[in-house]
Amino acid sequence: MVLTVAVSGHAPIMFDVVSAAVGVLVFPTVLASVVLLIWRQRLAWVRVSAAGLEFAATRRQPVFLPWSAAQTVRLRYRGPFTELLVMPTSLDAAAVAPIWAWAPQLHRRSDAPAFVVDVGMMTPGPSVLLDELDQRLAARG
Repeated sequence: MVLTVAVSGHAPIMFDVVSAAVGVLVFPTVLASVVLLIWRQRLAWVRVSAAGLEFAATRRQPVFLPWSAAQTVRLRYRGPFTELLVMPTSLDAAAVAPIWAWAPQLHRRSDAPAFVVDVGMMTPGPSVLLDELDQRLAARG
């Protein structure tokens, strides 16, 4: 407010205060929306089919894993930070798409690697995805 008086020579009126508040609130929101639209094509995704499981974590290379090579799937954490851990029987069975992106993220626990996919913000939700995956794995036999 002191800067407004010094620059313009008049005391700030209510319009100046409101317009400054709107600018402070609207600008970051618009900027975040633009960034999300630019990154939209690079967000995490999961596709379940009769052939297998295809997935990609945010800004990572897509991976295809046939059902015969999927050992276990489970969720880790809760809420928007939920992660899907997909443990293959062998890393050689996973087909990684040769596109320009970071390599798939692996989580190693007791020397067993698992692919990590951030699914907390996916629709319809991580629990629905896990139910579908469990059904596919159970049907596999």
